[in-house]
Amino acid sequence: MTAAERAADWLRAHPLVPDAVIAAAVIAVGLLSTRGLGPAEIVVASVGGASLVLRRTRPMVGALVVLACGLATVGFGLVAIAITPAVVATIYSLAAWGPRRSGLLAAGIAVLGGAGVGVTWLLRGLGDQRWGVFLVLVVGAALASATAWLGGALRRLGRREVVHLQERAMLLETEQEQRERLAVLAERARISREMHDIIAHSLSVIVVQADGGRIAAGAGRTAQATRVLETIAQTGRGALADVRALLGLLHDRQAEGAPPQPGLDAVPGLVEDAGARLRTTGTARAVPAGLGLTVYRAVQEALTNTVKHAGREARATVALTWQPDLLEVEVTDDGPAGPVLGTAGTLGGHGLAGMRERVAAHGGEVEAGPRPEGGFRVHVRLPA
Repeated sequence: MTAAERAADWLRAHPLVPDAVIAAAVIAVGLLSTRGLGPAEIVVASVGGASLVLRRTRPMVGALVVLACGLATVGFGLVAIAITPAVVATIYSLAAWGPRRSGLLAAGIAVLGGAGVGVTWLLRGLGDQRWGVFLVLVVGAALASATAWLGGALRRLGRREVVHLQERAMLLETEQEQRERLAVLAERARISREMHDIIAHSLSVIVVQADGGRIAAGAGRTAQATRVLETIAQTGRGALADVRALLGLLHDRQAEGAPPQPGLDAVPGLVEDAGARLRTTGTARAVPAGLGLTVYRAVQEALTNTVKHAGREARATVALTWQPDLLEVEVTDDGPAGPVLGTAGTLGGHGLAGMRERVAAHGGEVEAGPRPEGGFRVHVRLPA
């Protein structure tokens, strides 16, 4: 902060100091504006000018003091120019810091005061000059009052605009903080869903494969048991890589060096690892990374449900149907109709609920439920 900024802050914190300087300047102008001032004019000019110390803290009190000085000037026929600077400064102060329209009222009173002084000049009988003096006093009072009021009104308007801008800046800052908090919550929810999908699917595949490997080993089918162990190891390594990628996102949003998120091209391997069948209809085309990840997670979640609830003997089929502006993903199995994904007591609310959130984010929809002929069906429609 510069010295000028520190000085400005100090003056704003101590408004009586600059106001006292202004009051002293107004008193000096009033006393030096004409010669031959009597004791009464000196007292009136000094008291009226000194009241400006209250122009911001107690503007109405200062205005009443100046009004009393003005009435004394007119009533006793004193030299009006001595109190004029204080009157003009008071009108400005009321327009800037006083109650609404108090500045206009003070300006009107000042014009009437100028007219009153003009009347005293008329009564003195200055010949042909008396009407000219009267007009000069009235018009001069009107112009000075209007100028002072306009300046004060502009000051009030500028101060109000500053307050408005400060409030708007605070509001924007609050909104930005809220957006950041919501973004953090959304990111946490996304990572939670990703973690659930990775772990739930991988563990389900590992458990099923381990059961199959145990049976194969017990029957002496060593080659088959070895393949099962390789599948378990591959699934575990893939899950570990995915978890590391998510943990990297927690520390670095860019996740430099982290493995890329799976997409459509990883669906065949996912289906093969789960022992399911894949059927593709139509011409496949490139899709955004987010959409590809959504398809992958939907298939992964549906296959996990099959493994967990339909039993090891159930067979699942994954069908990808490409239409001109739509990609349909259907996962069916021939096992008994298991619990609906995401219901209480099954997958902790992350199954179907998480899938719906993912798909809805891309403008798609999800249907899931038992099939009339037996088994379970998950149908996803995504614009693509």
